[in-house]
Amino acid sequence: MDVSPDNSGTVKVNGSAATSSYPSVFSIARYSTVTLEAMPAFGYTFSNWSGAVTGTTNPTSLYVDCDKTVTATFATAGTAAPLYFPHVATSIPWQTEIAIINTSDQTVTGTLRGISNAGLLMETK
Repeated sequence: MDVSPDNSGTVKVNGSAATSSYPSVFSIARYSTVTLEAMPAFGYTFSNWSGAVTGTTNPTSLYVDCDKTVTATFATAGTAAPLYFPHVATSIPWQTEIAIINTSDQTVTGTLRGISNAGLLMETK
């Protein structure tokens, strides 16, 4: 099992993710069918399968009757749109609470920045 480009995602085999490094080897019972699911890393989307499996169906199945090599290819998703949280006026000056809930199984990274009404970066404390 491999992914391309490096660090662009992972592949689950029957629901279990590969090790943290690729290429990765799985021991699968001969003459069995496994389910492969490409899981893109943040900032990537699944593009296609190559090798013993081809196409864009995700998840997909693979019949294992001998040693096989499969590569999941991911593409850059482009620049993610920024999230804007407007300030809600309260009797206490500038107390806004923000919650970001990640409902996926992918790690999300980023930077929260305070921007003034004039669109300028505010000082952090």
